[in-house]
Amino acid sequence: MKKLLAAAILAATFSMADSVGMTAAMNPFSDLQAEHWAYDAVARLAKDGVIEGYGDGSYRGDQAITRYEMAQMVARAMTRKGLTAPDQALLDKLAAEFADELNNLGLRVETLENKTDRIKFPGFVRYEYLSDRHEGQHAFNNNHMILRFNPQFQVDEHWKGRLRMEYSSDLNSSQNTVGGISTAGSYFRIDRAYMQGNYPNFELRVGKLSYTSAADMGMVFDNRISGGMVTFGKVFKTTLVAGRYNDHANKADYVTKQGLSYTSNVQGIDLNWQASKKLTLNAAYFHANNGSWKAHKYAGYSGNGEVYGADDRNIWEVGMTYTFSPKWFLNAAYAANTQNNHWARKFNRAYTVEVDYGGGQYPDVAQKGSFGMFAAYRHLGDAAVLGPTYDEMYYNVAGQKGWDLGFAYTLEKNIVGTVKYFTGKDLDANGDKKASLLYGRVDFYF
Repeated sequence: MKKLLAAAILAATFSMADSVGMTAAMNPFSDLQAEHWAYDAVARLAKDGVIEGYGDGSYRGDQAITRYEMAQMVARAMTRKGLTAPDQALLDKLAAEFADELNNLGLRVETLENKTDRIKFPGFVRYEYLSDRHEGQHAFNNNHMILRFNPQFQVDEHWKGRLRMEYSSDLNSSQNTVGGISTAGSYFRIDRAYMQGNYPNFELRVGKLSYTSAADMGMVFDNRISGGMVTFGKVFKTTLVAGRYNDHANKADYVTKQGLSYTSNVQGIDLNWQASKKLTLNAAYFHANNGSWKAHKYAGYSGNGEVYGADDRNIWEVGMTYTFSPKWFLNAAYAANTQNNHWARKFNRAYTVEVDYGGGQYPDVAQKGSFGMFAAYRHLGDAAVLGPTYDEMYYNVAGQKGWDLGFAYTLEKNIVGTVKYFTGKDLDANGDKKASLLYGRVDFYF
């Protein structure tokens, strides 16, 4: 008896095709014998659309069923909402037959479901296009597709794990490469992998982690770092970060024939004070060291003779954010490298003044028609920043200054289009040169 009933309950968890043969329509669970009382119950619930069977109308009764499977199937069937009184009564009758199994295995089922809920795989598919222009140089156009997963799993009430897995394909070359960055620009990588512990007014991250400098919303740094980070405080927050950073992506066109290193040691302290509901004040200090910086030369620009003056950077900065209304806010920051890596002051300074409306480049992805925009003036001296957040600036050059504009719109739920445009100049010891970059993308979130 129990085997027949288990077969009926298992059948309730699978999808049945809308159209099957006449025999299947009359008996949608062909392995269930019509003379058993459960046949009428299952047939009635199938007719009402409460339960469904395999696409071929059978249960495939040669498959073994464990006690856990029985309990899990009953539990799932009983979670249905809005059933009619007769249908609910039939489900209750089927569940009563497995009362002992449910009582014995209930904890196991609950534990498994909780573990399932603790693992999530959000991400997006992105199409990206850019058109880059520099005075006296060939124009550069590129477009590619990115598939990114952001798996996260909960360990306990305090600790979680986070990863970022990314595949990018250069659509110009139409090449796919697995195992690392290729000359064609396609790659697969685990970009981030770290553990994060959250306690009252305290957060700790360890591993290959995400870090964004809070004082400037990512002007000095918004990238990954291999190391550790701790944040503590409530109204007054302090963030300490230390680790190794590889800026290959930002310096891909720099001369490296001498085997120069892209990897640097980075330490920083970021102070954040919520002075009022509208005003946040920030200050930060970063020290970075790379034994090859003094030997780095810039390739492809008129200032080929420029070199760093030291293998260290000591970057100090201040910043603020002011919220005028729920829709409007202002961010401003200024950073200076006191190590004097460059003889020209403009390479040792960075600043930004940005006004955002409606979330800037991050509108509500769940609300169709939501939009945001921003306008900013930025100056990014290469020696005063490490890994800036901007897609449309600091593209393989020694530094830039100019206007940065952007607009983002939620086309459909979870589909966002973004356009950003930079117009200004490349910083150059022999005279700044005109530059511009048009950047566009469409994100499909899941």
